[in-house]
Amino acid sequence: MRIVHVTPYFVPEVSAGVEIHVYELCQQLLRMDHEPVVYTCSKVPSEVDGIEVHSFPSFKPLPSIPNPCPFPSFFFELSKEHDVIHVHGQEYVVSFIAALASKKGRIPLVLTAHNVGRSFQERWYIRILRPLLYHSLFSYVITAANIAVAPTEEAFEILSKFRQEGIVTVPHGIRCHTTEENSEGNYVLYLGRLLPVKGPETFIRAIPLVLSQLKVKFVVAGGGPQLKSLKKLARDLEILDFVDFVGPVSREEGLNLIREASVFVAPGNAGYSLLEAACIGKPIVSANQKWNISCIGPNSAIYVDTGDVKGFANAIINLLTDKELANKLAREAQNHVKALRDIKKVAETYVSIYESLISR
Repeated sequence: MRIVHVTPYFVPEVSAGVEIHVYELCQQLLRMDHEPVVYTCSKVPSEVDGIEVHSFPSFKPLPSIPNPCPFPSFFFELSKEHDVIHVHGQEYVVSFIAALASKKGRIPLVLTAHNVGRSFQERWYIRILRPLLYHSLFSYVITAANIAVAPTEEAFEILSKFRQEGIVTVPHGIRCHTTEENSEGNYVLYLGRLLPVKGPETFIRAIPLVLSQLKVKFVVAGGGPQLKSLKKLARDLEILDFVDFVGPVSREEGLNLIREASVFVAPGNAGYSLLEAACIGKPIVSANQKWNISCIGPNSAIYVDTGDVKGFANAIINLLTDKELANKLAREAQNHVKALRDIKKVAETYVSIYESLISR
């Protein structure tokens, strides 16, 4: 089968959650002798690790928001003969155009609803625009799809507002990157976009409380609009000498950072790095949020209420000082992810969805 995956960005230019999901799924489809193709606005090679990639020029209607609008060639190329079009995220311009292209070309459409309406909510114009778009462009993508996939409970709730049938649940999957030597590490790691929804400020504010009990280093890896303010906060808290802000990293660099960490933290709505930390076998402190818990299991981390700075600091201290607890939680998380989020099982489910649509 020739399955076109539509995503605003793709690896290696961007290695965030949606991009990693598309990459991992395409890699597994290749192993299963299918023909995955990626249509994207990323400036990437025409082939990424064996995956055929079509990059299209674009512009951003809102320069500060990563939601590119491709030129017309995107629509016309996508309307040509393919077996299935699979769009990733209902809140992207490329997804709306792909939905139109699937209708024009009479090509089955699958939507994976990655977006749960949290990103950039701190911006007033997004709080105004998002409800309006959910009654127009976004809702069209949701209702136009032959099958809408909900990878989380929150995504299912959103999809259910716009359709009652044709919703299936498929979790995000990952291929665990095993390593012969798993270092005990020498720092506490945050890896992800620096956005309020991700909770990095909670982590920074917890650091002085940790340092009052233990001498340890901290690493903040990732880029985003909060980078400058977080550095200022660290300076104001007089902890800048203990925190290394490394900026955006590639996926491989991120995996290496996880391997060398002593504790991994997810103080807000986590991304794929949480799955990767679990796969590698790192003890985790996480916000007590549905997606985080569903990713790695209810007994696989110390869960702390979102925004609880003192609770977050105490949890980090517990994992740094209680090696038995840290190892137990790391094993639980690793076993949970390997058992329930293996990309091979996820890809097999998607293939069955594609085949059912083609057979119709």
